[in-house]
Amino acid sequence: MREKLNVAVIKGKGLVQHRDSLKQTMEEIYAVIEKLKDERKQHIESLETENSSLLDRLAENEKSLHETYQYLSGLLNALNKVDVAREFDMDPITKVEKIAKFCPDLDESPLKLLVSILVVHK
Repeated sequence: MREKLNVAVIKGKGLVQHRDSLKQTMEEIYAVIEKLKDERKQHIESLETENSSLLDRLAENEKSLHETYQYLSGLLNALNKVDVAREFDMDPITKVEKIAKFCPDLDESPLKLLVSILVVHK
């Protein structure tokens, strides 16, 4: 009987040690899980900040594009009011080039700039 009792005690101690080892492993796993949750939360916050920044830049670019479009529309409307050699449906670049020929004393660089702007936004 005593021998059976000693075997039971030894088995019990082994089970207690195994249980303690499992508890420690679970605590380590929970710590890793918490760390991963924190990292995920920080990553999400970083992505949200970047998204907000990109949306702000998009809005700025859209505003700039709209302003450029308005400016070019006004420029084209002004060019359409200029009658050059009584030709209709003349494209704006050709019209500016003809204006440059009619006004040789004008500085050439602003007209080149105007032509380049019209070419880029055509």
